[in-house]
Amino acid sequence: MKKIKILACLLAVAMLVVPLASCKSAPKVSATCIVSVIGADEDPILLERSVTVEKNEGETITILDMVIQALALNEIRYEVDEDNDGKVNGITSVTSPEGTEYATEYGAEVTKFWIFTVNGEEPKTRANVTPAEEGAKIVCTFTVASTEELAEQAD
Repeated sequence: MKKIKILACLLAVAMLVVPLASCKSAPKVSATCIVSVIGADEDPILLERSVTVEKNEGETITILDMVIQALALNEIRYEVDEDNDGKVNGITSVTSPEGTEYATEYGAEVTKFWIFTVNGEEPKTRANVTPAEEGAKIVCTFTVASTEELAEQAD
């Protein structure tokens, strides 16, 4: 009977230890950047802060991850464009604390959109695929351009 109690105790301990051992978290990677979000003239800087994002090892921390984290930490409302799988492609709208909405709009005369720079340069890839490098300075700016200005820049 004593052996059965000892075996039962060992089994109970094993049942507790095995799930706890499997709860080890996956290795993480993180990056810290300075993020600025700039609106139009009436709200020049919506936020400027240091942000750290952490993901599982093997996952890419992107510029978009950094901007979304900064907006969320400052409790600034924003909307995103998602694909069918729920992956975020970009920011479509940011609302300042004063209530001004900066929304992407593609019109015949004027186009409104968000652009970003990393360390003063505009990357050749979208924010959702551009990796965020440790210590980078990210600036996300709401831009209004006429159709003519956009055509000139394309040339």
